[in-house]
Parts: sequence; C-alpha cells; structure tokens
Amino acid sequence: MNIEAVLTPDWIAELKGWLDRATPSPWTVYHRDMRGNPETDEMSSGLGLEIKGPPEPALRGQFAKAADAQVMARSREAMPALIAERATLLAALDKTVTALIHHHSVRHDDCDSCTARDVGEAILRRSGGER
Repeated sequence: MNIEAVLTPDWIAELKGWLDRATPSPWTVYHRDMRGNPETDEMSSGLGLEIKGPPEPALRGQFAKAADAQVMARSREAMPALIAERATLLAALDKTVTALIHHHSVRHDDCDSCTARDVGEAILRRSGGER
C-alpha cells in the first residue's frame, strides 16, 4: 500500500468530515446467529453479523446516514495506512530519542546546545545554584 497516496491532507480532511458527521461511538458487532459471536464469520445460516450503533433504516444491513456508510467503507483503506504511519512515526521518535540521549551524554565542541549548557552550568556554579 502506498501510504502517501492514502494519507494526503485532502483525504484526511475528507475522512475527518465523515467522522464528524457519523453517529458517535460506541459501535459494536452483533452476530444474528445465536451460535456465533462478534469474532466468528457468518455460519451459513444466512443471518450474518450487524453493526449496532448507527441508526438503522427500515431494511437491515443498510445505513440510515451516509456518513456512517462512508466511515465503514473507508475504514478498510484507512486502517492499514494509519497503522503503517504509526509505525513510521514511532520509528522516527525512537531514532530522535536515541540521538538526544547520545547528544546529552557526550560533549560536542562545535555544538551550540552543548556550549549553552556549559555556560548555564558555569553561571549556576558561580551563583551557588545547583542543576
């Protein structure tokens, strides 16, 4: 899946708009066959599973609100993209934290941050303060 093709600002804005207009959560899965549960597939009884939460029209298996139907239809594409994006962001965060930990444990002569830290510590020492 090409994350950049899915997670464009326009696509995210459109999805957010549908979510804002959709029925608030919680939504739950209900298995119409009493032998089943929300984790099992349809059991050849023809009864299937339903989503409870959004308002229902007269016929089962349909949505009364377009926003609810759009959220359900788009979630299949959105979920993998968002999960992949989360993994990318967590990896970047881990790399940044590791770099910061390394940076603050080693003195770098040509680093403004290290120089400022040294100056600040010297001022605290002269004034009798502690860090």
